[in-house]
Amino acid sequence: MPRHNFRSDRVAMWKRVLCRLLPVALLLIAAAPLSAVLAEERPQLIDLDDVGPLIAREFALYDPDYKANRQARESKLADLSRSFVALQEQGYTMSCSHMIYIEAKWLVEYTADWARTDRRLEALAESLKQTDQDSVEDQSPEDGSWGGCFEAWFMKVEATVYHLEWLADRGTPPKYPVTFLNEFLQPDALTAYLQRLLVSDIADKGVDNRSELGSITASLTTIFFKKHVAKYLRDQVAGLSIEDDTVAAYQKFLDSWEDPATGYWGAWYASDGKVYRAPDLSLTYHQIAYHPQGIGDWRQIIDTTMAIRDRPYPYGWMTHGHFNNHNNYDIVRTLKLAWPHATDAEKQAIRKVIGTMLQWCLNHSLKPDGSFKSDAAFYDSLGARYYYGVSFLDEVGYWNKANRFWTDESFAKGMSICCAIKARIHKTGMKGGVMASAIQKLNHSCPAC
Repeated sequence: MPRHNFRSDRVAMWKRVLCRLLPVALLLIAAAPLSAVLAEERPQLIDLDDVGPLIAREFALYDPDYKANRQARESKLADLSRSFVALQEQGYTMSCSHMIYIEAKWLVEYTADWARTDRRLEALAESLKQTDQDSVEDQSPEDGSWGGCFEAWFMKVEATVYHLEWLADRGTPPKYPVTFLNEFLQPDALTAYLQRLLVSDIADKGVDNRSELGSITASLTTIFFKKHVAKYLRDQVAGLSIEDDTVAAYQKFLDSWEDPATGYWGAWYASDGKVYRAPDLSLTYHQIAYHPQGIGDWRQIIDTTMAIRDRPYPYGWMTHGHFNNHNNYDIVRTLKLAWPHATDAEKQAIRKVIGTMLQWCLNHSLKPDGSFKSDAAFYDSLGARYYYGVSFLDEVGYWNKANRFWTDESFAKGMSICCAIKARIHKTGMKGGVMASAIQKLNHSCPAC
């Protein structure tokens, strides 16, 4: 029996909306300049129900005991996560533990490198013994990077870009020159790295590249195309060199990577001598949110986004069969940017679904005391739980009329809920990281309380 027994209706879901584009899509993919890796391949659009099973089979080929090995580490990580969040709820930021947790979670979910995973889990357990960790938020004087408790290079990139964006919002230059990214930000080196990440050969390497690909492309799109950030980096950040040729090379990669049949971006997977492409909500969101001028067909984005509503993340909106504030925030931002391009019928459908998401947030995620329910499968910290809850409510205009692109409705309880969340955050004592961003949004929306 062949290893893959994918159903004959592999693209059935997409046919209903996008079948007219598939012949053109295959021709474009055949011509895409993605080097020798794909010289004899035409990546197939995989049925989204088959992505998870394919990944699981490929990991099992790499490690026959993969399932048991992963479950053992997941259990240990869950125990450590409860201890980590409990300390945050006592008011400790636990910045170093947070970084190690994120890295350990990535290792558990996207690799079969059990020796490295165990080492980071041990480091996480050890870090929980020390509650004074704020110094790891400081910039490195050696290379100007942030993320001192990360070992994974791409995570240090993401941490560095996050802090630079934070400083850009305030117009404040960093304390030290940023040389950390310069060798990487060369056109040939950048293109080679991205092409290597694009196709995951899990059975051979034991790594699903999706997380690293998503992280690094989100960071690159931020520094190249988010206008105020790009200007700040060129004008106010010493040591950092971003050349036009590098930006052009990255744009060329994005154009080749985008899936013509869906308008989405996503990870590609090698299996049985073939390559499969899997349109991905998260990887697409960052391109739309930070580089909207790079979207060629907004109607296609609307069609695909609405078509995958009931599918599980990252190929749809749902986690464990329900909404969550992180996905809802991403989706609302996507639909807000797409709104001017939507038909009247599409706008009506968008109004309805945003209203449904809002009611879910208020009735199922937000607690009466102003806190948000935990979703351990999705949030990596207490701060993230608040940040995405606050960000979703802010984005839909729950307490800011200017953001109500989708409705003329007034929300009488908006200000009282804004104040309740703000008071609850104050009780946690947490002020750094993404919690600081949540506080900033609340201060802007309900300054009087």
